[in-house]
Amino acid sequence: MTKILIITHAQLGKSFVESAKMLGSNLEDVSSISFDETMGIEQLEEQINDYLEKNHEDILIFTDIIGGSPFNVASLLTHEKENVAVFYGVNLPIFIETLSQKNTLTFEALVDSLNDNKNLSLGFGNL
Repeated sequence: MTKILIITHAQLGKSFVESAKMLGSNLEDVSSISFDETMGIEQLEEQINDYLEKNHEDILIFTDIIGGSPFNVASLLTHEKENVAVFYGVNLPIFIETLSQKNTLTFEALVDSLNDNKNLSLGFGNL
């Protein structure tokens, strides 16, 4: 089973989790870490390491922006782990789609699906 960790600035990740819950998504094995203005990089590293030490299954990590502390720290701490994939640019449609697939696809297939569909989550609606 694939676990999901969402790491974002402020409360964005927690809001995604709450929104997914409201929409009826299965939140089993989903966690979030909020990086806020009161934290330093060391605290973020500690929280991510604590999570990784407790979870040895396949893990998808979603972060908000490339180059931001959540992405940078997660990437550095997991770059040699074959069972962890780090994605940046998380948005609610991708998050909910992943939740719907995480118990039916293998970790590798889920990563491939995210790579294939990452550009489909933002569209222009000209009504």
